[in-house]
Amino acid sequence: MKQVYIDNMSDWERKLMDKHPAMFKHLWRPPECSEGWSTLLDDLMTDMERVMEESGEDITLRVFQIKEKFGGLRFYADVDGSVEIAGALAALVSEAERRSYSICEVCGAEGELRRERSWIRTLCDTHDREAANRQ
Repeated sequence: MKQVYIDNMSDWERKLMDKHPAMFKHLWRPPECSEGWSTLLDDLMTDMERVMEESGEDITLRVFQIKEKFGGLRFYADVDGSVEIAGALAALVSEAERRSYSICEVCGAEGELRRERSWIRTLCDTHDREAANRQ
């Protein structure tokens, strides 16, 4: 990861990077989403690491980008390993991406996809009202 991004990382991004350094090895920038999804990302990375460790295989996982897009989490990665392990990891990513549509991007509380404005985001009622007041 480029030093300029490391220097400007938030506390939650730094904690995630410290806890899951292998996940950040190929990333060129920190996650492009808000802190509300930090637990979702931590759980996803923990589950992925567990699956890889329990497999006993020599697996290479390259995470290229983590971001929010159209109100949902996107986790782009490439796996060198067996078809079974690649499938298991892809299923974990798909589940996390699906869950992101019910978790507020800002605070991590229960949220829902909001499409009423010029943007699409997953927010709780409180952060949706705050966003509406800023427009």
